[in-house]
Amino acid sequence: MKFKKTLSAAILAATTMASTSAMAELSANISVTSDYIWRGITQTDSGPAIQGGLDYGHESGVYIGTWASNVDEGVEIDLYAGYAGEIGEFGYDLGYLTYNYTDDAFSENFGEFYISGSFKMFSVLYAIGDYDGTDYTYLDVSAEFDLKDIATLGLHYGMTDIDAAEADYDDYSVTLSKSFEEFDVSLGYFKEDAGDEDAVVATIGTSFDL
Repeated sequence: MKFKKTLSAAILAATTMASTSAMAELSANISVTSDYIWRGITQTDSGPAIQGGLDYGHESGVYIGTWASNVDEGVEIDLYAGYAGEIGEFGYDLGYLTYNYTDDAFSENFGEFYISGSFKMFSVLYAIGDYDGTDYTYLDVSAEFDLKDIATLGLHYGMTDIDAAEADYDDYSVTLSKSFEEFDVSLGYFKEDAGDEDAVVATIGTSFDL
């Protein structure tokens, strides 16, 4: 999890983190968003961000990838690897992700282990990590509903639990997304209850095989 500047201003998903699912061979993605929101808190001081990544997935389910975005005072570069697969309609994914920063964006780099499962329109992710000697966990519960030809409705609840109890917080989001040929667009409302932040975020992006 990202802690901006200090632990008390704590910052795993909708348009923010690189996809952690096994890809078909080598693929790339790029997007532009009006605000980089990560687990409920802006990473760009409510400003826009250009983001992109590369993913390689083996047919065995093993994958590796990288993803980058500008943040408030520099650039974030994520590196991750894991294993994903399916058993019937149940999907699973486990791996390790590192957050790396240039300049003075955050006080230090850090990483986390994650495990997730999905069934039909529902998904759950649990992450555990360490930031500057402080353990934390993050629980993400999400659902997507197909609104016929109109859009896809996404609902999200996140719970951040930090050893320093006064820093715990929850985050929520509601998004509408739709694909237009090669482009995906989304409009979402994001809120967190620690600093009572909220934001409306618009994003457009595309992905392609290499």
